[in-house]
Amino acid sequence: MWNDEQYEAAVKADKWIEEYGLEVVRLSFPDQHGILRGKSIMAGDAAAAMRNGCSMTTTLLAKDTAHKTAFPVFTPGGGFGMAEMEGGGDFLMIADPTTFRVLPWAPHTGWVLCDIYFPNGKPVPFSTRHLYRRALHQLAEAGFIYMAGLEVEFHVFKLDDARLKPSDATWPGEPPEVSLVSQGYQYLTETRLDQMEPILETVRRDGGCIIEFPVKWDSPAVSEPVQPSKRQPPHRNQSIFSAGNIKNKENKNGTRNCEVV
Repeated sequence: MWNDEQYEAAVKADKWIEEYGLEVVRLSFPDQHGILRGKSIMAGDAAAAMRNGCSMTTTLLAKDTAHKTAFPVFTPGGGFGMAEMEGGGDFLMIADPTTFRVLPWAPHTGWVLCDIYFPNGKPVPFSTRHLYRRALHQLAEAGFIYMAGLEVEFHVFKLDDARLKPSDATWPGEPPEVSLVSQGYQYLTETRLDQMEPILETVRRDGGCIIEFPVKWDSPAVSEPVQPSKRQPPHRNQSIFSAGNIKNKENKNGTRNCEVV
């Protein structure tokens, strides 16, 4: 299923795993909601997992954003009218080694995006990466290329109570208790930017193609435009940004991203 570029990238990924002393590699795919799901593979098994695929349960494709199964998967057709979706069977994550990178916010961890297929080799029809690739192919046939950037708007709050008591193990979990990191309601002022600088600094250092950091009107909203690109697809930028630059790195500063608009 790989092309020549992906085979070459896989060889480079193998070298990076050894050179950087990685211990695990995360194989992830974006579901229909843009949520990254996957498995962490021990580094010694990562090369085989990237080449042979990694199995996952199809119930992951039937979740809503509260992580509840929203379709009757144990009925004929699994709620999708597809035999492949019946009974909580398996599908495969096939790594795209051109997306491999070492995560700066997770020590000794590699990360790679995957395409998803049923065991019979058929692409999962509602896979967001397959849909995106199909749209690009149709665009190319019409004589166009697609160039796009992102503008991610989000709110950052100070995490006061993560609600990690056993009684909080509900489904879905209760939202955390948070407080503001700036008062807000002073549109694009340096004063508010200075207040949020310690947080934004951690994002900026590994932000890749981020080109500006305007602090918006309502507290504590931030907008982060990303440099337009046709070489690195916008969905890949979004996956990397939401996976680490917001959630993980800001948590290290006692904050938590509570909303991405």
